[in-house]
Amino acid sequence: MVKFSPAGKGEMNKALIFGALLLLTGCSTLNTTFNRPYAEPESAPAAEPPPEPLSQTRAEAGEVQVTAMLGMTPQRQMRLQLASSAPEQWVMLIDVDLPGLSDTCPLERNLARGLTHWLQQQLGDGASLVLSQQQRSGERTLLARARLDGRDLGPLLVVEGLALPLGSGRWCPPPSP
Repeated sequence: MVKFSPAGKGEMNKALIFGALLLLTGCSTLNTTFNRPYAEPESAPAAEPPPEPLSQTRAEAGEVQVTAMLGMTPQRQMRLQLASSAPEQWVMLIDVDLPGLSDTCPLERNLARGLTHWLQQQLGDGASLVLSQQQRSGERTLLARARLDGRDLGPLLVVEGLALPLGSGRWCPPPSP
């Protein structure tokens, strides 16, 4: 065991004090709160703004921009908010059979909810949904073709398992007698 003499302790204390002062002196040359407590933070370079969404005025003739997916109806129609109209619009796609909020078929009801969630997520991520070839079918319903970021929505929904090819039949078998 090594014993320090009182003279050794004093020298060690002086060395520690000298080291601490040396360390603090070095800190004063850095950008710290000791020498610049209210320094403005350095600003990051500005990111490019996202591309402007397609508006009704920029859409091709006869096309309408969709701003929101609100849900599905029991009649297999999408409830959409269009840029050109205030109230919601019910839309049936020309090229596929969509699922509806069926009371008798849980599979169809769950797929309708899945379709709503999927399309809301696509639009929330900045995708552009445009309706074209619109035809009135009743007071509230439009028949239309839809494009999601330039791709036909109907076949895309079939691939995702959220729609059936047009005329493919029912989502669930008919109830047995």
